[in-house]
Amino acid sequence: MRVAICDDMDSLCIYFTTLLNDIEDVEVVGTAHNGDECIEMVKERNPEVLMLDIQMRTNDEGLTIIEELLVINPNLKIVILSAHEVEEYIFRAIALGAKDYICKTSTEDEIVQKLRAVYEDRVALSYEVSQIIAKQAKYVFDRQKSILYTLNEITKLSASELSVLRGVYYGKTYKEIAHERYVEEGTVRAQASGILKKLGAKSMQKLVKSIKEMKLFEFLDMNFNK
Repeated sequence: MRVAICDDMDSLCIYFTTLLNDIEDVEVVGTAHNGDECIEMVKERNPEVLMLDIQMRTNDEGLTIIEELLVINPNLKIVILSAHEVEEYIFRAIALGAKDYICKTSTEDEIVQKLRAVYEDRVALSYEVSQIIAKQAKYVFDRQKSILYTLNEITKLSASELSVLRGVYYGKTYKEIAHERYVEEGTVRAQASGILKKLGAKSMQKLVKSIKEMKLFEFLDMNFNK
């Protein structure tokens, strides 16, 4: 089994290399400390299994190169390394094509067993990973329902009210919106009150915060303003 390691901590690269090279049928063919080095290493050393750290120069650098690595070597089996079980990162890693993940605090036996299972295509998602995937899938489903509901509610707004909401969404003040539309600021404030009443919201600040989480106007602009 040809293994490569990418972790920004040199001490961990040395630890994993020492551990794996002591196993008769395992060879560590290279180490890297960031995404760029990892890509070059995979091109040059052609590993069969890659232990890939998530957090290097950025909090998710490891995740951002998974797709490129699999283009370079579609047969590469990637095992994510993480100091913590961050659900979002693990879900993204599996979705992008990683085979499994290893906590850096795992025992030596657990590390070797996981690498062998990945190499031999014996990976069965652990209960923990299955729960993470189920939880994230529910989040995506609930988010989609929320966006559809909000879109349906927004159809209750007039064109001028929608214009006011869009302006506030993108950080404009009532005064700036009024100036752009050649109306009195009081008119804009009245329309803002109408928006809150129609959408059942308590304050414009809370309303804008909730629709920003959905990236609602980005969605509308991408799909309906072409």
